[in-house]
Amino acid sequence: MHVTMSTAMTLFDHTQGMHIADLNGEDARFKVGEWHVDVSARQVTNGQILRSLSPRAMGVLVCLARAEGRVVTRDTLLASVWPDVTVGDESLTQAVAELRKVFRTKRTVSGIVGTVPKRGYRLLVPVEAQNAALDLADDCVPAISMEAYALVLEAKNAWVRAEPNAAAHAVALCREAAAISPRAAVAQAQLSIALAHFGLYGGGSNDDLVDALDAAVQAVQWGPDAPLAHAAHGFALSVLSRTDVSEIAFARCFELGDADGEGHYLAARASFAEGRYRSAASLALKSADLVADVPRPLFLAARAAKRIDPVLGCRIAHSCCRHLDQRLSTDPHELRSRYTMGPALALASERDPAHEWLAQSLDGGSVCGIHNVFGYASIDNVDAGLNSLEEAIDGGYRDLRWLMREPMVERLKDQPRFEQLTRTLQAA
Repeated sequence: MHVTMSTAMTLFDHTQGMHIADLNGEDARFKVGEWHVDVSARQVTNGQILRSLSPRAMGVLVCLARAEGRVVTRDTLLASVWPDVTVGDESLTQAVAELRKVFRTKRTVSGIVGTVPKRGYRLLVPVEAQNAALDLADDCVPAISMEAYALVLEAKNAWVRAEPNAAAHAVALCREAAAISPRAAVAQAQLSIALAHFGLYGGGSNDDLVDALDAAVQAVQWGPDAPLAHAAHGFALSVLSRTDVSEIAFARCFELGDADGEGHYLAARASFAEGRYRSAASLALKSADLVADVPRPLFLAARAAKRIDPVLGCRIAHSCCRHLDQRLSTDPHELRSRYTMGPALALASERDPAHEWLAQSLDGGSVCGIHNVFGYASIDNVDAGLNSLEEAIDGGYRDLRWLMREPMVERLKDQPRFEQLTRTLQAA
């Protein structure tokens, strides 16, 4: 059943109780509690969060709003929202459940719609008409500007492409975005992730990891219902070895819905660093179903699976190589894909092609230089692997915990030079 906006507006206009004489047509707006409702756009916002409603949920909301807190029976709601169609109580139950989910926040866990047993539903908060001719209130200004959001996207793309100094560049872009829109959860979340990357792989320090946690806490504060904010919080806690609370943060991310897969990828990385390879593989594979840059989580999934099921790890590595080939056919200069292909071929037991890829001279300074270590170690070129590790450390690699969990470097771990290099990392 599709409830049109004209239907919703008919419900809204032909009511008593609310003073809506000046609100008509497709521009009608009103408030329920702290939420501003735009009927034509089917959107609600509390100034920090913007959410959409289905036509049927908006129809139910309009009916409840016109009653101003009085009980509206189930029969009345069904007749008003579905006037030309016979539907069961389940349709109304689903619409009410959607309203409760949409309006639920950290401060209003119970939502705004109350059930009156054996009678119907009512709103639990005040209703206020708004003049559609007026601009939105100041607290309805979007938390992030388009300029700041564009900077956040640029920062993420810089990290994914892994160009030289990508980590530092991503931090600078995110700081700029956060300065423009300081209350934007997505800007603070991406700043947290960028700072963690910089501290681990870009030549940063432990101070950057602490700053990453501070930014993540800010992100959760400004966006308690933003999945990426909780994912960033979980990742920041993980890199500081606070695993127990890290898992709680990631669980919250998944509960809210990780639409773009980045939360699953960060959780997979956290699990990998803890040596929980089965969880890391599953999370990374789920991320690969959601993200745009599929090879990134597939490469992680293949390495994690290799430890628990070598055959599965090999199969995932083959899939990763196919996706890498597709990306490189479109952009042969993308550094992350170029650095990843050799190690992925090694994981797929394609030793000769892996050696050919690793032998290519790649641009220095990429955060993905550590991938050469994985590749060379996997094809038993110990000296080249150790040389690549030293280069990676000189370039800013600091993730000792990850290095010690990495299955692809097992052949290096009994080498005196490897022990020397890890002592250098430990002292950093």
